[in-house]
Parts: sequence; C-alpha cells; structure tokens
Amino acid sequence: MAKYNYNWNTLESGYLDEEGNFKLELIEDEADKLGRLFANGGLKKYNNKEKLTKTQLRNFYNEVKALDARINEDNFEENLPFILMLKAKASYAHRGGKNKKIPESFRDFIVKNVDLISKEKTYESFDNFTTFFETVVGYFYGHGGEGNK
Repeated sequence: MAKYNYNWNTLESGYLDEEGNFKLELIEDEADKLGRLFANGGLKKYNNKEKLTKTQLRNFYNEVKALDARINEDNFEENLPFILMLKAKASYAHRGGKNKKIPESFRDFIVKNVDLISKEKTYESFDNFTTFFETVVGYFYGHGGEGNK
C-alpha cells in the first residue's frame, strides 16, 4: 500500500476530455500535486524519505524525451516495447532496501502512465504523456525539488 497521499483515479479516464482536448486539470492541478509530491516527499510523517532528487527525475525525463525524439505516428507500434520498458526500469530503480533509487510515488507515476499508453496503444497517448511529464518536471522545480542525491 502506498505511503504517500495521491489519488491516481484522474489518469484512469485518459489524458483527453470528451471533446478530445487535453484535460486542463491534469496540467493545472494534477501536475502541480505530483511536482509537489516528488519535490517534498509526500506526507511529512515519512520524513521526506520519499523525496525524488533532480538527478533521478532527469534520468527518467531524458529517457522519455529521447523516446519522443525517435517515435512518431508511423513507427509508434514498433517502438511501443521501449515505452513499456519504462515500467521495468522504474520498478528496478525502486527496488527495496538500501539500493532504492526512486521513491514509490515516482515509480507509480511511471507505471500508471505507461499502463495508460499500453491500454490506448496510440502515439497520441504517448505524446500526451510527454506533455504531462514535462509539466510535472516544471512544477517539481517550482516546488524546490533540487536535491542532488
């Protein structure tokens, strides 16, 4: 069970509203909540043990941006396995014990978003994820997420 305070239900219906537009609440509210969660470690009672560092965030963000640079509508299907691998990489980085590199909340962020892409199986879904992730990164820095560990 998650030790942090975030409700993932907002992602279950996808990135787009009924009219096919990006859900503004994802950009305005949810990305802000996630940026704050990752920067501040979630609930104070966990003494910031779940804080994400900028190095950890950048590693995943750079990987997503590299995928984004090589994936387009024409080659999305053949590159889908590389997107799905992000889940495994996040799970590995979160592994328990002293070797944990990323907090549970960030692992769940990657897993939930990749699951959504896997469910929809569209380039548009991946493109929407990159937009959402970029917004989360901005809020992360805005909320003081600047640790170097």
